[in-house]
Amino acid sequence: MTRRFLLLVIVFMMPTSQSMAQTDVVVIPMIEGDKFIVSEPSTPVPPDNRMPEEFVSFFGTGFVVDEFTGLAWQRTDDGIERNWGDAAEYCGELVLGFQDKWRLPTFDELYTIVDLGRSNPAINQEIFSITQPLPGQGHFWTSSMHISSLGALVFHRTVAFTTALGGTFPDDSEALVRCVM
Repeated sequence: MTRRFLLLVIVFMMPTSQSMAQTDVVVIPMIEGDKFIVSEPSTPVPPDNRMPEEFVSFFGTGFVVDEFTGLAWQRTDDGIERNWGDAAEYCGELVLGFQDKWRLPTFDELYTIVDLGRSNPAINQEIFSITQPLPGQGHFWTSSMHISSLGALVFHRTVAFTTALGGTFPDDSEALVRCVM
């Protein structure tokens, strides 16, 4: 079997308090096999036990800003499970604190608010409120795609705050949403 790789160099601005350009190398495997995963630039990984003082809350806006990553997060999910298309549309139409540039986070971005020092849920509830799902549920959509060459299905990655694990769901499945900006 021949393996081919496409190498991309992406320069982007990290939304931090200090302006700095970051270059990431993204390798997208072009494999003749059963599947491949489109990779994305990585987001800095914060430490375990995320503390409330690492987040800036703007009273009455419904969002918090993570000072570590510079990302603004929807503070409370609405408890409604949606398919992936409806989740992306929900974020695109969301307005919080007069801000309307919301989107689905990448897997790496969403995983930055997982708190591995906590369990069920693995998120700091002093910062974020979270729908308490039934065991085995509670996945949140990301924009990170997983493509299988075995069929025409498109999958997207999810994060489960009940277990702090990632998953991969078909786009017609239902999961919760927490938007980012």
